[in-house]
Amino acid sequence: MKYLRLLKYFLRTLLYKRNMLIILLTFVAFHFVSFNFYNFQNASVVSILIIFYYGPSYFHFDLFRWLLHQTPIYIFSGNFLNKQLNENNLWILPRVGNFSLWLNGVISANFLFIVIYYSIGYFISILLSYVTNGEKSIRAGLNGSSLLKTYPPLKLMFIQFVLLILLTFFVVLISHVVSILANNAIAGFSVSIMFIFISVGFLQSSPHVNKWMPFSQGVLVRRNLEFYSFAWSLMYYFFAIFIAILLFHYICYKRIDSLLHNKNTL
Repeated sequence: MKYLRLLKYFLRTLLYKRNMLIILLTFVAFHFVSFNFYNFQNASVVSILIIFYYGPSYFHFDLFRWLLHQTPIYIFSGNFLNKQLNENNLWILPRVGNFSLWLNGVISANFLFIVIYYSIGYFISILLSYVTNGEKSIRAGLNGSSLLKTYPPLKLMFIQFVLLILLTFFVVLISHVVSILANNAIAGFSVSIMFIFISVGFLQSSPHVNKWMPFSQGVLVRRNLEFYSFAWSLMYYFFAIFIAILLFHYICYKRIDSLLHNKNTL
């Protein structure tokens, strides 16, 4: 019960009214930017969502369109971690009485927040697609996707949703580790954005190296270049996230221990 109360508190912090408003506005803007960029005609709502979240393959407008929905989640998660470490830990930890319980609550809250974040995003895209899908011609995307010819659109959308969540969760964990090591939330956010740019660069120049990079596992555009199973991507993320959680646990324990030690010596 203590864990559930802690998790509820963390989620309430992440889903603060201001954050929710920003999330809604972000995905409304993302929808209209994406819709105007691809200019759809007579495409199913599911197919539209697949193309919206297909992922960037080059350094052009599609990369910045991707950053439009990725940037807020890294900012929210980074601010949340910074608040828990620097403001709330000295009174929450004694009440919880267990560092592992507190840390598992932080990790679980981040994961659930990412699920909620993209659930809201997909819902807004579905809702607005019904409203805005008018008499327009398609200039890119649907007919060129080999995956849409191989998988049923609904199944492909679900796989895409799961991989996007796992990708974002992994990057959030890594950015948290960097933030703690650098004692600066901006450092973690910068690493997250750099990670995306570097991954897209490898996508263009070194496809064989990119196959082993986390970003390539979570975006469908990668699978037009070199096909490998979705089961491989799931196993890759489970292993990578497990290692990232262990690293985050160790780094966070050292940070909290240092903060408590400094408090006791004052």
